Amino acid sequence: MTKDENGQHICGGFIYSDRNIATTASCLFGKANEALKVKVGAFVLETPEANEQNIEVLSVSIYPSFDHVYKMDDLALINTKRPIVFSDTVKPIRYEEPVESLHTATIAGWGVTSEGGVWEQRLHKTNVFNLTADCRFYGKNEYSFNYMICAGDGTTSPCDYDQGSPLVQSSDTGNIVVGIMSKNRGCVAPYPPTIYTRLASYYPWLKQTAGQQPANL
Repeated sequence: MTKDENGQHICGGFIYSDRNIATTASCLFGKANEALKVKVGAFVLETPEANEQNIEVLSVSIYPSFDHVYKMDDLALINTKRPIVFSDTVKPIRYEEPVESLHTATIAGWGVTSEGGVWEQRLHKTNVFNLTADCRFYGKNEYSFNYMICAGDGTTSPCDYDQGSPLVQSSDTGNIVVGIMSKNRGCVAPYPPTIYTRLASYYPWLKQTAGQQPANL
Protein backbone atom coordinates (compact mmCIF):
# COMPACT_ATOMS: atom_id res chain seq x y z
CA MET A 1 0.00 0.00 0.00
CA THR A 2 1.27 3.47 -0.85
CA LYS A 3 0.18 6.95 0.13
CA ASP A 4 0.61 9.99 -2.05
CA GLU A 5 0.45 13.73 -1.54
CA ASN A 6 -0.78 15.73 -4.53
CA GLY A 7 -0.09 12.72 -6.74
CA GLN A 8 3.44 12.09 -5.45
CA HIS A 9 4.46 8.98 -3.51
CA ILE A 10 5.48 9.83 0.06
CA CYS A 11 5.55 6.57 2.04
CA GLY A 12 4.03 3.16 2.64
CA GLY A 13 1.65 1.55 5.11
CA PHE A 14 -0.45 -1.56 5.61
CA ILE A 15 -4.18 -2.26 5.56
CA TYR A 16 -5.43 -2.53 9.15
CA SER A 17 -9.11 -2.87 8.24
CA ASP A 18 -11.47 -1.87 5.44
CA ARG A 19 -11.43 1.78 6.56
CA ASN A 20 -8.04 2.13 8.21
CA ILE A 21 -4.40 2.22 7.11
CA ALA A 22 -1.53 2.07 9.61
CA THR A 23 1.59 4.10 8.86
CA THR A 24 4.12 6.37 10.55
CA ALA A 25 3.19 9.70 12.07
CA SER A 26 6.36 11.22 10.61
CA CYS A 27 4.97 10.55 7.14
CA LEU A 28 1.82 12.58 7.76
CA PHE A 29 2.84 15.22 10.27
CA GLY A 30 1.90 18.69 9.02
CA LYS A 31 0.16 17.45 5.87
CA ALA A 32 -3.40 18.42 4.90
CA ASN A 33 -5.92 15.59 4.63
CA GLU A 34 -7.33 16.92 1.36
CA ALA A 35 -3.91 16.61 -0.29
CA LEU A 36 -3.60 12.92 0.60
CA LYS A 37 -4.78 9.77 -1.14
CA VAL A 38 -4.31 6.09 -0.45
CA LYS A 39 -3.44 3.67 -3.23
CA VAL A 40 -3.97 -0.07 -2.64
CA GLY A 41 -3.64 -3.05 -4.96
CA ALA A 42 -0.85 -1.44 -6.96
CA PHE A 43 2.56 -2.81 -7.89
CA VAL A 44 3.55 -0.08 -10.37
CA LEU A 45 2.85 3.47 -9.23
CA GLU A 46 2.11 5.32 -12.47
CA THR A 47 0.51 2.47 -14.43
CA PRO A 48 -3.19 1.82 -13.69
CA GLU A 49 -3.82 -1.79 -12.67
CA ALA A 50 -6.94 -3.94 -12.57
CA ASN A 51 -7.12 -4.26 -8.76
CA GLU A 52 -5.86 -0.78 -7.96
CA GLN A 53 -7.97 1.47 -5.72
CA ASN A 54 -7.30 5.16 -5.12
CA ILE A 55 -9.14 6.38 -2.06
CA GLU A 56 -9.40 9.83 -0.52
CA VAL A 57 -8.55 10.40 3.13
CA LEU A 58 -11.29 11.29 5.62
CA SER A 59 -9.11 11.85 8.68
CA VAL A 60 -5.69 11.17 10.16
CA SER A 61 -5.05 10.14 13.77
CA ILE A 62 -1.49 10.66 14.98
CA TYR A 63 -0.37 8.94 18.17
CA PRO A 64 -0.83 11.59 20.89
CA SER A 65 2.75 11.59 22.22
CA PHE A 66 4.48 11.47 18.82
CA ASP A 67 7.74 13.44 18.89
CA HIS A 68 8.38 14.84 15.41
CA VAL A 69 11.97 15.79 16.28
CA TYR A 70 13.19 12.37 17.42
CA LYS A 71 10.43 10.27 15.83
CA MET A 72 9.42 8.58 19.07
CA ASP A 73 5.96 6.95 19.11
CA ASP A 74 6.00 7.11 15.33
CA LEU A 75 2.56 5.77 14.51
CA ALA A 76 -0.58 7.04 12.77
CA LEU A 77 -3.85 5.75 11.37
CA ILE A 78 -5.56 6.94 8.20
CA ASN A 79 -9.34 6.68 8.02
CA THR A 80 -10.51 6.46 4.41
CA LYS A 81 -13.58 8.15 2.93
CA ARG A 82 -14.91 4.86 1.60
CA PRO A 83 -14.28 1.22 2.44
CA ILE A 84 -11.43 -0.67 0.81
CA VAL A 85 -12.72 -3.53 -1.34
CA PHE A 86 -10.86 -6.69 -0.40
CA SER A 87 -9.62 -9.22 -2.95
CA ASP A 88 -6.84 -11.78 -3.35
CA THR A 89 -4.34 -8.95 -3.75
CA VAL A 90 -5.95 -6.38 -1.43
CA LYS A 91 -6.45 -7.51 2.14
CA PRO A 92 -5.63 -6.55 5.72
CA ILE A 93 -2.78 -8.22 7.56
CA ARG A 94 -2.62 -9.07 11.24
CA TYR A 95 -0.10 -7.31 13.45
CA GLU A 96 1.66 -9.08 16.31
CA GLU A 97 4.82 -9.26 18.39
CA PRO A 98 7.88 -10.55 16.49
CA VAL A 99 8.38 -14.32 16.60
CA GLU A 100 11.69 -14.67 18.43
CA SER A 101 12.57 -17.96 16.78
CA LEU A 102 12.45 -16.26 13.37
CA HIS A 103 15.50 -14.08 12.84
CA THR A 104 14.44 -12.63 9.50
CA ALA A 105 11.59 -10.58 8.09
CA THR A 106 10.69 -8.88 4.81
CA ILE A 107 9.99 -5.25 3.99
CA ALA A 108 8.38 -4.09 0.74
CA GLY A 109 7.99 -0.58 -0.59
CA TRP A 110 8.64 1.93 -3.34
CA GLY A 111 11.52 3.67 -1.58
CA VAL A 112 14.77 4.70 -3.21
CA THR A 113 17.42 2.06 -3.80
CA SER A 114 20.38 4.38 -3.27
CA GLU A 115 21.07 7.43 -1.13
CA GLY A 116 19.67 10.61 -2.68
CA GLY A 117 17.69 8.82 -5.38
CA VAL A 118 14.00 9.00 -6.27
CA TRP A 119 11.32 6.49 -5.36
CA GLU A 120 10.92 3.36 -7.43
CA GLN A 121 8.01 2.90 -9.82
CA ARG A 122 7.75 -0.83 -9.11
CA LEU A 123 7.19 -2.37 -5.70
CA HIS A 124 10.34 -4.05 -4.46
CA LYS A 125 11.20 -5.98 -1.33
CA THR A 126 14.21 -7.08 0.63
CA ASN A 127 14.92 -9.46 3.47
CA VAL A 128 15.87 -7.96 6.82
CA PHE A 129 18.17 -9.98 9.06
CA ASN A 130 18.87 -9.74 12.80
CA LEU A 131 15.70 -8.42 14.41
CA THR A 132 17.55 -7.85 17.68
CA ALA A 133 20.29 -5.52 16.44
CA ASP A 134 21.85 -2.97 18.79
CA CYS A 135 20.40 0.53 18.31
CA ARG A 136 21.76 2.10 21.49
CA PHE A 137 23.95 4.35 19.34
CA TYR A 138 20.80 6.33 18.53
CA GLY A 139 20.63 7.45 22.16
CA LYS A 140 17.77 7.37 24.67
CA ASN A 141 15.97 10.27 22.99
CA GLU A 142 15.62 8.31 19.75
CA TYR A 143 15.37 4.66 20.75
CA SER A 144 13.24 2.69 23.20
CA PHE A 145 13.38 -1.11 23.10
CA ASN A 146 9.84 -1.49 24.46
CA TYR A 147 8.33 0.54 21.63
CA MET A 148 10.73 -0.11 18.76
CA ILE A 149 12.35 -2.95 16.84
CA CYS A 150 15.97 -2.50 15.81
CA ALA A 151 16.80 -4.66 12.79
CA GLY A 152 19.51 -5.11 10.19
CA ASP A 153 22.86 -6.84 9.78
CA GLY A 154 24.53 -4.36 7.45
CA THR A 155 23.78 -6.24 4.21
CA THR A 156 20.54 -4.52 3.22
CA SER A 157 18.27 -1.69 4.32
CA PRO A 158 15.10 0.24 3.53
CA CYS A 159 15.65 3.86 2.51
CA ASP A 160 13.88 7.18 1.89
CA TYR A 161 10.17 6.90 1.01
CA ASP A 162 9.99 3.45 2.69
CA GLN A 163 8.74 5.01 5.93
CA GLY A 164 5.55 3.33 7.06
CA SER A 165 6.25 0.19 5.04
CA PRO A 166 5.46 -3.01 6.97
CA LEU A 167 8.06 -5.39 8.39
CA VAL A 168 6.51 -8.82 7.82
CA GLN A 169 7.31 -12.24 9.24
CA SER A 170 6.01 -15.56 7.91
CA SER A 171 4.88 -17.49 10.98
CA ASP A 172 3.15 -20.83 11.43
CA THR A 173 -0.18 -18.98 11.55
CA GLY A 174 0.45 -16.91 8.41
CA ASN A 175 2.06 -13.59 7.66
CA ILE A 176 2.16 -11.02 10.45
CA VAL A 177 3.26 -7.38 10.56
CA VAL A 178 5.60 -6.80 13.48
CA GLY A 179 6.68 -3.23 12.76
CA ILE A 180 6.61 -0.31 10.36
CA MET A 181 9.75 1.42 9.12
CA SER A 182 10.33 4.62 11.08
CA LYS A 183 13.90 5.83 10.63
CA ASN A 184 17.53 4.98 9.99
CA ARG A 185 20.76 6.82 9.38
CA GLY A 186 21.05 6.43 5.67
CA CYS A 187 21.15 3.57 3.19
CA VAL A 188 24.80 3.43 2.25
CA ALA A 189 26.69 0.16 2.78
CA PRO A 190 27.49 -1.05 5.34
CA TYR A 191 23.89 -0.26 6.19
CA PRO A 192 23.21 0.83 9.79
CA PRO A 193 20.32 -0.87 11.61
CA THR A 194 16.85 0.51 10.97
CA ILE A 195 14.31 1.38 13.66
CA TYR A 196 10.75 0.11 13.24
CA THR A 197 7.75 1.06 15.37
CA ARG A 198 6.86 -2.03 17.46
CA LEU A 199 3.15 -2.31 16.64
CA ALA A 200 2.09 -4.72 19.38
CA SER A 201 3.13 -2.16 22.01
CA TYR A 202 0.38 0.15 20.74
CA TYR A 203 -2.49 -2.33 20.90
CA PRO A 204 -4.70 -0.23 23.25
CA TRP A 205 -4.48 2.87 21.05
CA LEU A 206 -4.95 0.97 17.79
CA LYS A 207 -8.02 -0.79 19.18
CA GLN A 208 -9.50 2.42 20.59
CA THR A 209 -8.87 4.41 17.42
CA ALA A 210 -9.64 1.86 14.68
CA GLY A 211 -11.39 -1.00 16.50
CA GLN A 212 -10.40 -4.64 16.30
CA GLN A 213 -8.94 -5.98 13.11
CA PRO A 214 -11.18 -8.26 11.04
CA ALA A 215 -11.46 -11.82 12.31
CA ASN A 216 -9.72 -14.76 10.63
CA LEU A 217 -6.71 -12.85 9.32
